[in-house]
Amino acid sequence: MYNTLGEYISQPISKLFRSRHFKEAVKKLIASYSPIGFAVSDETTALSTGTSLITFRMPYEKQVSMVRATLTTEQTSGTKFTVDILQDGVSIFSTLLTIDNGEKTSTTAVIQSILSTTTLLDDAEITVSITQIGDGTATGLKIWII
Repeated sequence: MYNTLGEYISQPISKLFRSRHFKEAVKKLIASYSPIGFAVSDETTALSTGTSLITFRMPYEKQVSMVRATLTTEQTSGTKFTVDILQDGVSIFSTLLTIDNGEKTSTTAVIQSILSTTTLLDDAEITVSITQIGDGTATGLKIWII
């Protein structure tokens, strides 16, 4: 059985599309690169620090190129809003995901997150923690794993 679409490339085109494993390989490839988005909180309750605020199991193995966080309401002052994502109890970051004061997205953070792992394993337990907040006015945390 082929594990990746790339393994098919060297096959003749006629054999490629007749292969019983082609559809499965394409499905696996698409799933691996599809973004996963989820809400960590409701839209209106002020966020506070905490561990395992959301827990789920990965439905398939996924290659991660970046992670983004967004807020419905930004915080205005204090320490940076900081999020950690753990796979089976171990952070996937070497530099945690932050949202700067006055901003609603991690994409504009002065210090960008750095991934320490780029593969989320099939059936791994994923948890999200808020490790630091500022003035306590932030609401509506959403995460995108891309």
